[in-house]
Amino acid sequence: RGLLELTLRRDGYLLHVATDADEALSISKQLQSTLALLVTDINLPQMGGRELAEHIRARHPLTKVLFISGHLEEPSPTGAVNSDCFLQKPFTPSMLSATVKAVLGKL
Repeated sequence: RGLLELTLRRDGYLLHVATDADEALSISKQLQSTLALLVTDINLPQMGGRELAEHIRARHPLTKVLFISGHLEEPSPTGAVNSDCFLQKPFTPSMLSATVKAVLGKL
């Protein structure tokens, strides 16, 4: 999470950083503006990243999602939205920057 935050702040993005899914949901409920991008691991302790994305999209339907995972294969497209993207761990800051830019460029 630290590398993500450091890289994206350096790239000039405004971030809302959560330590877990519950905090992410709480933050999303408080936001009055559109949430452009959710970056989440697919495997979270409290709920899966896809479930988190569904909950956030219920409030912010235009939110794009970048799933990250250390698993060797890209996740199944079940439940995926065509604006979703996947980034395999480990990745470099430049890979993260390029992927976020590409996903947001699909607006």
